[in-house]
Amino acid sequence: MANNVKPAGTEKKPGVWKSFAVLMTSVKVPWVWVGLATLVSLFGAQLSLIIPDATAQVAAGDVSMGAILFMVGCMFLSALETSVRQIFGRIASSKTEMNFQKLMLKKNLSLPMPFFDKNMANRLITRTTSDSTLIAEFFGWSVPFIPAAFYKLVGVIIILGQYNWRLLALEAIMLPVIFLVTFLSGRVGFTWNNRIQGKVMKKTLLENPHACQVLMRPSHTAGQEKQAEETARLQAARNGWNGEELENLRQRQAQIEAWQNTPDPPEALASIPRQREGPAERTRRAVYATGNWWARENFDATHN
Repeated sequence: MANNVKPAGTEKKPGVWKSFAVLMTSVKVPWVWVGLATLVSLFGAQLSLIIPDATAQVAAGDVSMGAILFMVGCMFLSALETSVRQIFGRIASSKTEMNFQKLMLKKNLSLPMPFFDKNMANRLITRTTSDSTLIAEFFGWSVPFIPAAFYKLVGVIIILGQYNWRLLALEAIMLPVIFLVTFLSGRVGFTWNNRIQGKVMKKTLLENPHACQVLMRPSHTAGQEKQAEETARLQAARNGWNGEELENLRQRQAQIEAWQNTPDPPEALASIPRQREGPAERTRRAVYATGNWWARENFDATHN
């Protein structure tokens, strides 16, 4: 009979771009804040193209009031642009992460129970938190940065062409080399990182001499045996008491029962501090009412 098992590492990995696009259409991305961060980034890229000319003009001996004020104004606007871009990027990132976690919580509450039997709760929680952070950073920082980077690259190429065509030709030769080196270094780093992580996992888990395997066999009579041992222990203690000790025990039990059955006075009940139910408790009660154990674990892990 032919062997249909594929060698390790030859399985076809499913693409993620389609799932990522579907997820992006489901999450409410704050495009207004993303657009503002992009515009501010483009403004910063334009300033970075202007500042070298202003600095060169002053360095060449032009110390007129207009040249000095223009250079100082560009530097002030550059610092202001950095602060404003970080504020807009942080707002876009926070809103994206909040909307993504709301979507994940809503989807998790509607999933069937067999899904949680096949997927461990800690893995689902980790993926939810880490994925939300990555998506938030993508829209808060990467999306505004990419157009500004291309704008700055085109501006540098134009400026080099105006100075000397040889500089432009050198830039045209160096850019593909830089991109190729960056790509190859990323691939090499990714490959070696996987190899090192695999070796570390193998040494610490599979080949660890200090690890042991525990096999537990279920017992159908463990409960009855434990109850019998407890009964024998109590009976042995009971046989060791005399009549006076038994009478004192009965009196104390009667006193405790009478104290427990006595209702508290109204002033004592009024003095008990009470706490009103807050938003977190209302959400906890709603999550617990679904009967979804993974949702309960997720809620407890993120709110405790």
